[in-house]
Parts: sequence; C-alpha cells; structure tokens
Amino acid sequence: VLPLAYVPLCELPEECFLRTTMQTTTRSAITTRMDTTTGMTTVASDTTEDVS
Repeated sequence: VLPLAYVPLCELPEECFLRTTMQTTTRSAITTRMDTTTGMTTVASDTTEDVS
C-alpha cells in the first residue's frame, strides 16, 4: 500500500520511483504534517526504512 501523499504527486511510474527514492525524507515530513491524524507517521517511517 502506497502512502496517500505519493499517489497524486507522481504521474509516471518512473517519476514516482525517482521522487519516492530521492525525496523520501521531504515527503515524510510533509506527509506527517498533513496527515498526522491518519497515522501517516508510521507509514513514513516504514517507507524510509524500506528505501534504505
């Protein structure tokens, strides 16, 4: 399951992959701010660990 913030921000599979890999930290911060209530903090942490 992809974080909700990732879906609208990537249009092409290639762009999605590049952005997810290169801007994981930035996205995690933004996602945590925008969707703290939905538990995105956990998703962001898991994604960062997965990318590493």
